Amino acid sequence: VSEAYDMPILATVPKEPGLDREEQQRSPEFTSLKFGSQEAFLTLRSSLRYFNVDEDISSVLVTSTVAKEGKSTVAWNLALAAAPTSRTLLVDADMRESDLPSRTGLDHSPGLAEILTNQTTVAKAVQTVRVGQAGHGPAAEPGKTLDVLVSGKHPPNPADLIASDAMTELLHELEASYDLVIF
Repeated sequence: VSEAYDMPILATVPKEPGLDREEQQRSPEFTSLKFGSQEAFLTLRSSLRYFNVDEDISSVLVTSTVAKEGKSTVAWNLALAAAPTSRTLLVDADMRESDLPSRTGLDHSPGLAEILTNQTTVAKAVQTVRVGQAGHGPAAEPGKTLDVLVSGKHPPNPADLIASDAMTELLHELEASYDLVIF
């Protein structure tokens, strides 16, 4: 892939049971990562920070070619790795089949869909989670947080909302407010 696209590989995440979708549904706090996986996400965070020395990377899109490949898992763990050292927002932009709220214990709405349809504001929709270096929960470092914007209620036209002028404006607003925005 690196040779075909003349782009560097920023990190390699090992396949392990703690990252498996079913395992994470049983353990929705995402805190059971082995050292190798934790290190992979910390490496990815650092690679993004130093990838382009001339300009900071303010937003990242995690995507894949098919469903169930781990987009939410990668985005969530990258956000957890970035949050202790930078003001980070995770935006769940999967307005068709999002399972991030149920996997993390966050409220399902309001979220991105409601912001893009002018039903709420960013300030009212963003949820804050206390985090530490390896995850969140009781052992989290005091004062360290991750902001999360869930996808919200599933609209009938998610592609139209993502391609809208409102989404462009929201992206600019979020990039101005956070060091890193992960979609």
